[in-house]
Amino acid sequence: MKTFFKETDELTKVVDVDSSLEVDKLNHDLHYMEQKHIKPFLSADFYDSLITKYHNDSASAEELALIELAQVASANLGVWKFISKSTASKGNTGIRVANTDKQKSAYPWQHKEMKNGYRDTGFYYVDQVLKYLEDNKNSFQQWTDSAAYADFNSHFIGSTTEFDKIVYIDESRRLFTRMKPTMEEIELFRIKPMLGEALFNEILEQKKDNTLTDQNKSLLDKIQRAVANLTVANSIFKLSLQLSEEGVLVLSFDAFEKATVADLQMLEKLQSEYEEKGEGYIQKIVDEVKEINGETDTGTYEFNNSGKRIVKF
Repeated sequence: MKTFFKETDELTKVVDVDSSLEVDKLNHDLHYMEQKHIKPFLSADFYDSLITKYHNDSASAEELALIELAQVASANLGVWKFISKSTASKGNTGIRVANTDKQKSAYPWQHKEMKNGYRDTGFYYVDQVLKYLEDNKNSFQQWTDSAAYADFNSHFIGSTTEFDKIVYIDESRRLFTRMKPTMEEIELFRIKPMLGEALFNEILEQKKDNTLTDQNKSLLDKIQRAVANLTVANSIFKLSLQLSEEGVLVLSFDAFEKATVADLQMLEKLQSEYEEKGEGYIQKIVDEVKEINGETDTGTYEFNNSGKRIVKF
C-alpha cells in the first residue's frame, strides 16, 4: 500500500514523533487516513497519479508542493489514528500496556490532548491542500476535470475558511464536515426556492469561475451569511449526538471520551427531525412529478394518515 511517504525521515520532518518510529509501522494508518480524508477531495484518479509520480520521482514542482502539504495532513492524521494503540501490544496473552520503572504510560488527559493536537493539525492541512489546489487550479487540470472538483464548487460555502469568516468554528474541518449535510439542506430547501434554479446555478457557476457580477457578488455575501448561521442553528442539537450501530449516542468530552445512549426525549426530537426532512424530500418528488406530467398545482403533499407537512428550516 503506497502513501505519500517513502522513507521514515520524510515522516519525522513533517510530524513531531520520535525518530525511532518507522514509516512501515504507520503505513496502514497512513493509508487508511489518506483514503478517507484526502483522496475524496483530490479524486481517485488524481490521488493515484500523485502517488505514482511521487514514488517514481516524476512529480512537477507544483505537484511536489501539493504533496508536501498532503504529507503533513497524512502524517498527523495517521499518528492520530495510530496513537491509541501505540502504548499497547497484542500477543497470545492478550493486550498489554507497556510500563517500566523508567517509563510509564501517559495519563488519560495527556493521551487525549496529544491525540487532539495531531487531529487538529491534520485536518487543518487538509484545508491547506484544498486551498493550494484552488489557488493553482490552472496547473491541475486532472483535478478541475474531476467529480471531486465539481463537488467542491457545488455549495455557496466551499471551505472551512469561508465558513469561519462568517461563524467562528476555529477552522475545524471536522466540524465543517459534520455540518455539511445540514448546510446542503439549507441550500436546497431555503435558498434554491427563493432564487429559482437558474439564478441559484448562475451564482454557483460564477463563484467557481471567479466571474461574479457585482449584483451576484452582493447576493452571494448575503446567501453565505444566511446559510452559515442557519446551518449552525440547525446543527446545535445534533453535534453532541452520534448515530451508530449501538444506537444514538451522546458524546462526552472527559479524558476517556465516553459515550452514553441518548435519552428518550432526545431520540424523539431526532426522530421527528429526520421524519420531517424526509417529508420535505417527498414534497419535492411530488412537485417534480407534477411538473413532468404538466400539472401546475404544487400544493403541500400529505400522507393519508399522518398529516405531516413540508419541512421547515
